Amino acid sequence: MKYYEEISRALEEVPVINTHCHNVVDDKQSAVSLRELLSATYCGWNYDMSTIEDDPARFFQTMGCTSYAYWLLQAYGNLYGNGTPLNEENYPVIAKRIQTTYETTGSDQLQILQQICHYQNIILDDYKDPGNNHGYSVMLPTYRVDMFLHGYDKHGTDQNENCPYDYLSVPAASSFEDYVEKVRASIAARKKEMHCHSLKLAIAYERDLNFEVFDEGLADLAIQKRIQSPETIRAFQDTTIDRICKIAAELDMPVQIHTGLGCLQETRAIGLLTLIQRNPKTRFVLFHGSYPWMEDILALAHNFQNVYPDLCWLPLLSTSSAEQFLPQLLDIAGNRRICWGCDTWTAQESYGALLAIRHVLAKVFSQKIEEGFYSMPYALELAKNILYGNAKELYRISD
Repeated sequence: MKYYEEISRALEEVPVINTHCHNVVDDKQSAVSLRELLSATYCGWNYDMSTIEDDPARFFQTMGCTSYAYWLLQAYGNLYGNGTPLNEENYPVIAKRIQTTYETTGSDQLQILQQICHYQNIILDDYKDPGNNHGYSVMLPTYRVDMFLHGYDKHGTDQNENCPYDYLSVPAASSFEDYVEKVRASIAARKKEMHCHSLKLAIAYERDLNFEVFDEGLADLAIQKRIQSPETIRAFQDTTIDRICKIAAELDMPVQIHTGLGCLQETRAIGLLTLIQRNPKTRFVLFHGSYPWMEDILALAHNFQNVYPDLCWLPLLSTSSAEQFLPQLLDIAGNRRICWGCDTWTAQESYGALLAIRHVLAKVFSQKIEEGFYSMPYALELAKNILYGNAKELYRISD
């Protein structure tokens, strides 16, 4: 790849707006181990980190071929290993360096995010405390609205145990319309008081994305407890998210939606078709490329200018899939709608995710230049927009 190194070097200096992150920085954290940090990563989802210090070789042999591990190990090597990726030989040395860092200067999470990653802003999805940025100006909170789909039960909670009535001004709603008005007030307050720039829906971890039953009459029956059945509960949920999308349009807030992986029962992005059709003024940000059903995003982005594909997680999840997907996305979605976020919990893994998207951009654009599709200046403009400019415009982020 003739232009790969040149593009890679240029991207190291590009400021980034990270559109999706779960990292709640604790700059007063005084003690953490490498094992604990690794446990809070996608590798920790797929491997029992409690055994890593007893048998580090097994971890590297088992996980080393995954995209998750490759970029994570590169990140730790760049940060603490003088450029040598984390491996079974240097594991004790890097573990000691991290321990010393936390014992002498405290957490280096914020330093990594701002000084190493060059994040100008990070859209924070704290699903345990929706809409909070915890006092960090670099963090722009998104307001996760999954809980509002459970408001037919005053004790109902989402998968993260958030009850909607803890975020509303009443212990229960008298009608569906009353409930929607309370939800509207809650969203408006989060935007005004906590500067939420967007809404987030991750309901694909709980149910399908086929929002089709828009029936306020049935939704009203569910919330008034006269009839609670699978039919009325689905109507309540589908109609609630439709109304939330309309509220988002009124308040000029994009709606971020997790697509693809999740509970896997009809969680591919094409299930959102009717919802998108009903809400042409709402900006829908579709996460993760709907992996592994990526053609859904291509179709929706082609037909609807209010669909914004976000590459978050995808390069870290499957680098090869991201390399195949991005050129197709550029072919049909153009320059101004594609964004990227890390979708991680630790600064070290966030840096790894950034290394992954830089690699994908450099590889894809190098090939495009070689084939004569793009000039170098245009390729760099596209890359900068994906990492910064498009998100700045989409989320109305001021200087």
